[in-house]
Amino acid sequence: MNLNHITTVAKANKELNKYTGGSLYLNGLASAKGLVLPKSVGGFLSLNGLASAKGLVLPKSVGGFLSLNGLTSAKGLVLPKSIDGFLSLNGLTSAEGLVFPENIGSSLSLNGLTSAEGLVLPKNIGNSLSLNGLTSAKGLALPKNISGSLYLDGLTSAEGLVLPKSIDGFLYLNGLTHAEKNTLQKQRPDLDFN
Repeated sequence: MNLNHITTVAKANKELNKYTGGSLYLNGLASAKGLVLPKSVGGFLSLNGLASAKGLVLPKSVGGFLSLNGLTSAKGLVLPKSIDGFLSLNGLTSAEGLVFPENIGSSLSLNGLTSAEGLVLPKNIGNSLSLNGLTSAKGLALPKNISGSLYLDGLTSAEGLVLPKSIDGFLYLNGLTHAEKNTLQKQRPDLDFN
């Protein structure tokens, strides 16, 4: 249900009364105060226009993509207990207060973070992990296994970087010097570097 043209919560709630399933696109909303979302969204849920999580009550489960790229802070954000698809929070500039469900069914994208301070990643990420905004690996605790690719293109140094036990996809470290990248490749020949 494409409701991107709606900019008020009252109009959105009126249209949401007609929701029968599938995806919801509500990117025109700047505020979630008073927004009544369904308890479950089987497809995509996109709320990229929100600048704040204040008043946002997300569904308990999202079967597809959950996109909240307009948020710059996790303050007040309570994520669904179940996200079977991709979670995109690329606008966040800090991980303070961010609590993930234990499992993300597909990929997780947090490209707005420049620091890993306070970041506690989910135990299981079903596909790729993208942290391209990080400039330092200081404090970064990656999951033991990543089922897809790992994107860390913003790192300018490998100092403090502890790589996962396994990465099923590619490892992207394009911000590192060739010398540092070559050293990592020698230490971890089991990984596919891009």
